[in-house]
Amino acid sequence: HHFYAGFLGSRGRFDEAARENARALELDPLSTESNFMASFNYYYSRRYDDAIRQLKHTLELDPTYFYAEIFLGMAHEQKGQLREAAEAFERAHKLTEALGASPPEILADLARSRAMAGDRAGAMKIFEELKDVEEERQPLDVEGRTIAYRKRAGGLVWFDFRALCGGPRSYADYVDLAKRFHTVMISGVPRMSPKNADAARRFTWLVDIL
Repeated sequence: HHFYAGFLGSRGRFDEAARENARALELDPLSTESNFMASFNYYYSRRYDDAIRQLKHTLELDPTYFYAEIFLGMAHEQKGQLREAAEAFERAHKLTEALGASPPEILADLARSRAMAGDRAGAMKIFEELKDVEEERQPLDVEGRTIAYRKRAGGLVWFDFRALCGGPRSYADYVDLAKRFHTVMISGVPRMSPKNADAARRFTWLVDIL
């Protein structure tokens, strides 16, 4: 049932996925995979508070389940809870290191969350670990417009929030960036409010695409 729920959720059929998840948990309420899949569907249906609650329960069942830590970080990030996001990604990084190696995607998540939270020194350290080529300094053109960046190396790029979301950007701009870079770091993310609604909308587009 939980595999079918994942299939339904991946196609946006969240109500049907929820019913399959409920059935899976009725059959085995202590299943780590079923509990995680429930949080997976909460996350992709944008029910972030429910996702966080379910992910924490999943980690109570299995504290070593690093996928739950990754999604916990992502859910906190969507809520603007950047410190909590960085802590979850840090735990995921340590769990995967204990297994032998931490995938670069987790380091990228951790770097992004640190940069967004204003920890530039921590983000810089991870940037140096992640970059696989020498830094580049040429202008970055996206959909015919130049975007200023802090650092860039191969598939890795670091922006300030104001440069990436503060001005007129389209959804297509962020799609182009996602195609060209495997890791996008953002620093200087402000607290969202009605005063910066346009920038918040662009930031939501960016997070959804990445």
